[in-house]
Amino acid sequence: MPAYITQNEAALFAETLGSVSAMRATVLLTAASTMLDQFTGRTFTGAELSDSVKAGIAMCAEWMATSNPAGGTIIKEKIGDYDVSYATPEAGSIPVAIQMLWAPYKIVAVG
Repeated sequence: MPAYITQNEAALFAETLGSVSAMRATVLLTAASTMLDQFTGRTFTGAELSDSVKAGIAMCAEWMATSNPAGGTIIKEKIGDYDVSYATPEAGSIPVAIQMLWAPYKIVAVG
């Protein structure tokens, strides 16, 4: 699944963090986008990506970059043109501030 954040936004995010490369920023933002889908139980179209949703994605990516919630567990690694995939934490373990940004978009099953 592609990130809900554009390449330009990923570059800006990497620049803001300082210690993260643009490639790593893209990986983190993609993982955060996946967590958004897991948390809300849905996928988003471009028109549905409000500023609060994107802010939550950026905050989630920063949280993953700084706190290492998955313990740095590598789930896939390729050596030629190095490519690595890290485990991501469960959607329910994300900080409450991020959950609050995403809560209005959550699909709740009734019944």
